[in-house]
Amino acid sequence: MEKPVELDTKWLGRLLKKHYKDEEPADIINVNVEPAVPKGENYASIVMRVKINILTHSGSRKTVSLIVKSAVTSEGAKEVFKEFPDFKYETKMFITTLKQMEALMEEFEDKRDTLWATLYGYEPYSIMVLEDLKEKNFALIDRTGWQDLDHSLLVLRSLGRYHAMTKVLIGRGLIDQSDKGHYFAGVNSPVMTKLFNGGVHMLSKALINKLGSWPAGWEDIGKRIQKQKDVLCNTLEELYINYDKKFDVLNHGDVWSSNMMFKKMEYTNIPVAVKFVDYQTPNLGSFMWDVIYFLHTSVKPSIRRPNVEVLLKAYHESLTDNLKFFKFQGDIPSFEDVKNEASRLRPAAFAFFSVIMPITVASTNEAVDFDKIATHPPEDVFNQEIFTEEKFVKEIADDLKDFVKLGVI
Repeated sequence: MEKPVELDTKWLGRLLKKHYKDEEPADIINVNVEPAVPKGENYASIVMRVKINILTHSGSRKTVSLIVKSAVTSEGAKEVFKEFPDFKYETKMFITTLKQMEALMEEFEDKRDTLWATLYGYEPYSIMVLEDLKEKNFALIDRTGWQDLDHSLLVLRSLGRYHAMTKVLIGRGLIDQSDKGHYFAGVNSPVMTKLFNGGVHMLSKALINKLGSWPAGWEDIGKRIQKQKDVLCNTLEELYINYDKKFDVLNHGDVWSSNMMFKKMEYTNIPVAVKFVDYQTPNLGSFMWDVIYFLHTSVKPSIRRPNVEVLLKAYHESLTDNLKFFKFQGDIPSFEDVKNEASRLRPAAFAFFSVIMPITVASTNEAVDFDKIATHPPEDVFNQEIFTEEKFVKEIADDLKDFVKLGVI
């Protein structure tokens, strides 16, 4: 048997240094800046794609694509988001929590790809520079058509993995109450009250007055929805504060279609990987908030309803498997725990379903004007069409009937 070649490690080191030095930028030829997402896909920040043509030390030309996020600048939007220092939260997530999750993956030799992009740098707390996931064949999906079963299952399995890693970090004391954050749906603030009360008002108005595609016969449910206007935010706050603390996680906080990018199998629509983006509202709370929010803002209702157990099982199995993989020592929730917590959060499901989903799937890019939310009546803030367009009416009708049967409204 031949002896293995004795490698000169110093030579290998010099080889690698030369390779990476040859690929380093020596000069910038030109820069092109364009919007990275269409209007209506992101409300809390300005996202630009910056393409830089460079000349490397080896003399070759390369194009480097980066994502540059900056804080919103309009006075109205600043008023809305001042309660939630989004950039500070997101920066901390990237430089601390997500780095700790990467270290956890390294510790357990987890060779799976991360569920987030790479942060290249930032200016505290107004600008972030991130890798462009489009360069790795990740892309947004059409939010207006909701998500199908394949995409939804992948998201929930990935969310189970993400939650499991945060739970392990909580168990090690690396995430604690100082990381609690502020969940927009769990804070009964003046702005959030205007958002949820305004959305409920617009939906109830559409049903009662038979606007758009709403036919006669929905007036009673419209009046039931109207009664939620003055109590919904209090209910959400109570649900957020009062929960079984034995299994809390660091939620992403805004898991909807435009805050995730998918890689698909070539020549198919089958998703094989997902990355979550916009870590601006992380919050320590019940493990089901992200799940309920996603199910009731992004999954097509006619797909969610007959497959709800399949979807919840996908999340639970991933959560359980990943907690075991990372050798978590605490209590692991059963599938019954998952279903019970989902039932407890039904009022939140109604809130997301009736106020947030009309925005997330709206055919128009002018669904809501956050510049006016703090100062104007709902009719000036929300586009009435998002509550009355045919696809929305068709998809939510059965859910509204179920919310009545379950005593939610």
